[in-house]
Amino acid sequence: MQINRFRNDRYFLVKIAATLFFLLAVATWGYAGESAEENVVASGDGFVMTRKTVDAYNAYFISQKLRWSPNEVTKTALKYELLSREYRKTQEGKAGIEDRVGDADKVELKIMDGKKYIQGILDNWMVSSAAIEAYYRSNPEKFSTGKTPDGKIITNPLDDRQRNEIRFKIIEGKKEVIVKEFVDSLITNYHIVMNNGG
Repeated sequence: MQINRFRNDRYFLVKIAATLFFLLAVATWGYAGESAEENVVASGDGFVMTRKTVDAYNAYFISQKLRWSPNEVTKTALKYELLSREYRKTQEGKAGIEDRVGDADKVELKIMDGKKYIQGILDNWMVSSAAIEAYYRSNPEKFSTGKTPDGKIITNPLDDRQRNEIRFKIIEGKKEVIVKEFVDSLITNYHIVMNNGG
């Protein structure tokens, strides 16, 4: 009798263990599916940004004494994820890129790469001659060589140095708009969709 009771108890314990294991597996599987989906903040064609990535940016910003809203952190993370991706495309096959591959997840490196890419865009941004001349005519005091006795400002003809200086000032004044438009075009090109958490 004692042996049968032991077999029955063991059978009962095995059934309970199997049932618990099954329930735990189902619960974990369901949770993992929801968790993975909830952790995706933004996704698009060949692009996924997770909550972990956004948290890494937030930790970096906090280390730099920057306190931003979660929405600002997410937008900034998306911006630099996309810009650094574009920058790295331009660097493929160039010397030195191989030693940086292991650093791909470092936020600071992605921000630096994004800024380099932005600078490349701004360096190549076209400003029309008409815009440069309009700026020159509307700001004569910035280019004056003196005044006439009756108070009129004397300016020399526009030279290449002044053209470059004006071009730089125009681009600096429009930098935020240029970058925003470019990032918006990347979001469109990659068909980025923000998750509810983003």
